[in-house]
Amino acid sequence: MRKQKQGKPQHISDIIPVSDISTWDGKIITVSAGTGTGKSYFIKNVLYEYAKQNDKKILMLIHRVNCVEQFQQEIERDGKQDTIHIMTYQKMEQIIDTYHDDFYFEKYEYVCCDEFHYFMGDTGFNIRTDVSLNAILNQKDKTRIFMSATPEAMKKYFREVAKVETLDYSIPINYNFIDEVKFYKDDEVIEDLAKEVIDSGSKAIFFIQSAKKAYAFYKKCKKGTSLFSCSKTNKNNYYKHVDSAKIQEILKNEKFEENILITTLAMDAGVNIKDREVKTIVVDTNDVDELIQCIGRRRIEDVKDKITLYIKDINNNCLGGRKKHLLDKIQKAEFLMNHPLITYVNKYGRDPDLYNIVYDVPTDKKEWSKCAKKVNKLMYCKCRYDIAIINKMLKYKRNGYQQYLRKMFGLNSVTTISIYGMEENLDMYLKKLVGHKLFKEDQQELINKINLRDARNRQQKSIQVLNAYLLENNLRFQIINKQERIKGENFNKRYWIISQIN
Repeated sequence: MRKQKQGKPQHISDIIPVSDISTWDGKIITVSAGTGTGKSYFIKNVLYEYAKQNDKKILMLIHRVNCVEQFQQEIERDGKQDTIHIMTYQKMEQIIDTYHDDFYFEKYEYVCCDEFHYFMGDTGFNIRTDVSLNAILNQKDKTRIFMSATPEAMKKYFREVAKVETLDYSIPINYNFIDEVKFYKDDEVIEDLAKEVIDSGSKAIFFIQSAKKAYAFYKKCKKGTSLFSCSKTNKNNYYKHVDSAKIQEILKNEKFEENILITTLAMDAGVNIKDREVKTIVVDTNDVDELIQCIGRRRIEDVKDKITLYIKDINNNCLGGRKKHLLDKIQKAEFLMNHPLITYVNKYGRDPDLYNIVYDVPTDKKEWSKCAKKVNKLMYCKCRYDIAIINKMLKYKRNGYQQYLRKMFGLNSVTTISIYGMEENLDMYLKKLVGHKLFKEDQQELINKINLRDARNRQQKSIQVLNAYLLENNLRFQIINKQERIKGENFNKRYWIISQIN
């Protein structure tokens, strides 16, 4: 692997000599580097010049429509559309699915896969990412270039599943531009934070997982201070609330005029924001790779350009719940991988795989009734990769998510990460409840206040889980379950009582 030499500028063009390009024919190239290191610049300029001089064509694949529009504008502005053709992965998948054949690669010598973490990262809502990947990997006479700031899951897939050799170029990500990291638990915190940003006249980007939650947050912001964005293909049609003209301006100018940009993860890659006034980034995601991609939207100008990062916290109980959910998702796939098909059919024949990791595939294109079952290895490996990350987090007995990210960002100690918001409010709330008997309605109010949820977003109500959460977050209180023995309307009913731990 070629790595950046110490003290040299951190740009891809510095670690890939032009002379290397002539040796790439038929190889798989991976380029691993953070945002702002010139991955796209290398394709649109260095590789373009080489291809142009040698009468070769480049197919550049991109995974977000917004990014296609941004790239296409640049290519047409510079008059390079004769050599570089741009398409989304989804379009390629649609063509292959429609015509039941491989995509037409013949006119291209270079197939460039921008943000290639797409193949695994989008498997949560796109069950066909393997269609485009397999088509690309099958083009063994083409030079295939894969670029990403978060490539590890896919590189593992290349090594262990696809069994393909790669030529790797890499620049380690430097997180020195992060001035401070703060974790928050209560979504109300981001409303207070938005008010602080507006009052200070600065700017912030809020990345929210759910379009519904993002839009609800947007509606609470003072009119004219914020901008909302989500995917055009949002199934609940929240895109109708997007000011598309202003989003186009962001793509063109790489900045926004409002104080706050509230967006879903549809803007988690490829879109650049170059604006020193954007000093705050808030990320609500449980995927570390998505977190890195979100941070990377804010392009850093120089060593004095810093941001404060707010991250939605995940406690160890939720991590355990998410791990169980992932294990459930791959249960059928693992059974099929370890048993004959007839055994699988006898066990699960009338029980389809709701996650589509196991799917039916025709064994004869002329006879569609002849099918077999197959495992989507990309989806399976993504689940396994996420489980491995969670296991690393759970090695920390407390605050595993925080500890893992602390190490990743290179912070000296966990105390560098300050917890923002909910603890103080919950601490005061619990103090008020000490010694009070909490019957059914009061118990539910406490449950709602804590609002602890598992990986399937189910609210946690058991005393054991809630007490574990309080202990894990250094809240020195304990919930005790008792039975009322005093005669009256609550006689013999169970109640909770809050005890403070000294």
